[in-house]
Amino acid sequence: MRPSRLEVEGFTVFRRPTVVDLDGVELFALVGPTGSGKSSLIDAMVFALYGSIPRLDRRAVAPIIALGASEAKVRLDFAVGAESFTAVRVVRRTRAGATTKEARLVRASDGEVLAGTADELTASVTDLLGLGYEHFVKCVVLPQGAFASFLHDSGADRQGLLIKLLDLGLYERMASVARQREAEARRSFDQLSGQLEALADATPAAVAAAEAELAAREALAAKADGWAAQLTELASDHQTAVAAAGAANDHVDLLASVQVPAGVAERSADLLAARAALDEAGAEHEAAVAASDAAAAARAVLADRSELERAAQAHEQLAAVGEARDTAEAAVASAEAAVANADRELAEAEAAMVDAAAALEAAQWRHRARDLAAHLVVGEACPVCEQEVAALPSAGPSGSDPVAAAREAAEQATSARDQARRRHSKAERDHVRADTELTQALSRVAGLEPLVAAWPDLAALRTAIDEVVAADEAVAATQAHARRARRAESEAQARVRELEGAQRDDLAAFDRVRDTVASLGPPAADRADLAAAWSALKAWVAERLPVARDAADAASARVEAARGQAQAIRSEAAAALAEHGLQLATGEDPARVAAAGTERSRAGLERLQRDAGRAADLRTQCHEAERSADLARALGQHLSARGFEKWVLDEALAELTVGATETLRTLSGGAYSLTLDDKSNFVVVDHRNADENRSARTLSGGETFLASLALALALADQVGSLASDGAARIESIFLDEGFGTLDADTLDVVAAAIEELGSRGRMVGLVSHVPELAERVPVRFEVRRDPAGSHVEKVVV
Repeated sequence: MRPSRLEVEGFTVFRRPTVVDLDGVELFALVGPTGSGKSSLIDAMVFALYGSIPRLDRRAVAPIIALGASEAKVRLDFAVGAESFTAVRVVRRTRAGATTKEARLVRASDGEVLAGTADELTASVTDLLGLGYEHFVKCVVLPQGAFASFLHDSGADRQGLLIKLLDLGLYERMASVARQREAEARRSFDQLSGQLEALADATPAAVAAAEAELAAREALAAKADGWAAQLTELASDHQTAVAAAGAANDHVDLLASVQVPAGVAERSADLLAARAALDEAGAEHEAAVAASDAAAAARAVLADRSELERAAQAHEQLAAVGEARDTAEAAVASAEAAVANADRELAEAEAAMVDAAAALEAAQWRHRARDLAAHLVVGEACPVCEQEVAALPSAGPSGSDPVAAAREAAEQATSARDQARRRHSKAERDHVRADTELTQALSRVAGLEPLVAAWPDLAALRTAIDEVVAADEAVAATQAHARRARRAESEAQARVRELEGAQRDDLAAFDRVRDTVASLGPPAADRADLAAAWSALKAWVAERLPVARDAADAASARVEAARGQAQAIRSEAAAALAEHGLQLATGEDPARVAAAGTERSRAGLERLQRDAGRAADLRTQCHEAERSADLARALGQHLSARGFEKWVLDEALAELTVGATETLRTLSGGAYSLTLDDKSNFVVVDHRNADENRSARTLSGGETFLASLALALALADQVGSLASDGAARIESIFLDEGFGTLDADTLDVVAAAIEELGSRGRMVGLVSHVPELAERVPVRFEVRRDPAGSHVEKVVV
């Protein structure tokens, strides 16, 4: 894994968007004061890949969000071999802490999204790099507090890391395949053994017995061919005799089945009578139709009956309508006089009412004080002076009120006017009603007069009606007679059709019976006289029937003779076949039975021969399967964790120790070397103290840093040559601890070793605040912090 670009925002101390461009960089240093965020940039790389950072619990993500920010975003562009990828993770605050559900991994070449969730991203990165989080922070990123973990790990933990880095799981997979092949070979051996047991009867003695049986049955098959030929000839004779007997018996049955149906003569006589009745009914129908046509023609020249009857009714109605018209005219005249009288009375009443109203107004004007006094109420204000009324004024002498008299006269005039109006309205309604009745009477007279005008003579009209009625009755009577005649003719036709059908059935029955014996040459039939035809056919049958019975008896005798000869031959054949274990069923061909037995013997011999050969092959295959199983078992044992894999691990760890010792002697000025104890734990050889071996945990802080750095550099430098094909490649290493504990000379040696490692095509990143080391690195990323947060500046020397 080689990073090319890191982008963070809201991550720990980096509140603002910050970019670290690593494209083309082989050796770089992250420098700056303590707390500026140098290690946070390394943490951001690890977080982008695995969703965790070394300095926190793996499940804790909320602390990485910058103070005051709602989310943190990390994007890392990196390459694995020739492929480039981008990993993005976003952490958002929640009420319960924080969530990292938004995450993705994208391949740069085609933009394909390889992972869309946090867990998918972690799993995909693990597959791409060949390293999980725990191994990544031990051999790629060496963070603060974990720099010496590989040095101090137990043998089992270190072994697990090397197995992952060097892909030594390949040997375990090979061992698993070997065990599977052993199991398959054992199963194959068991199956082949079972098959071999099933062929236990395939012995040379069994083959010889089968050969002798085949020879005997082949000789029997030759005899069976002769019996089959004789039986075939007898079967032909028998078949011919059976056919002749069957034909003769059929002739007897056909002749005996000829019978004259009952009632043939009676049905012929009935048909002649029915045809005569049909002719008589047809003539009667024609006469009835002619009479009906004549009556209809006579009626067609007369007037329409409904018009004549309407004219007669008009004569009767016109007299009554005339009386109603005269009465309506008198009523109209009376109503017109009443309306004129009501008009006069209404005018007089309205004039009297106007005079009375004027008199009332004059009286009220002359006597308005008296009128005002009439409206005063004790205790209320006077409408004139607005003073409270203490007492009502005297009304004056009794009966001397002219205003009251005038008001009473006005009311009487108004009442008289209203009565005159009602009388006037009634007179107008009576006039309208009388006028309406007159209009209706005149309209009815106008409607009746044209009908009466067409037949002014009522007597002639009644005579014409009587003639039409008589003609209609004549038409109805002749039509009814024609219908009865037509029904009679139809019934006669149905009877003729019925009897003709019966005659056709009789002829068809005769033809069917004659056709059954047509092959025997019956006499010609007279179809005009069906009874005579039946008599001639019966006479011919009586003559032919004895001859047919004699022929049937002779044919049956020939059938029995052929059957007896065939039975004797089949008995001889059945006995001979039974001697060789073959059974001849009824009707079965002895040659076929013998041939089938011969084929079964031949097939049994061939099967035994094949089984014998198959048994020899199975014994060879069983031997091969057993040998393969033993070989796979031995290979699986050699490749077990205690076998070849342990040897490879021991060799790799020994070679790694040699490389780390060379670097450590250089870094420590020849003071220390590394070796392994019997439990594969690292032991320090102290050359300044008589090459004393002591635990690596007894080293001081600076000495531990040098030993850990030597192991890290050796692991990064040698893992590619130690690993099997397909193992993880460590293309980068990031160091974040310990440089401040080194003296100037040692620091110079360490810097030279790191420069050497970076010159071999591997990216090396340092986190340090030691100026002497930073000045020797060609690319520096200076991290500074201000009130707005930390930022990074790239410096190329």
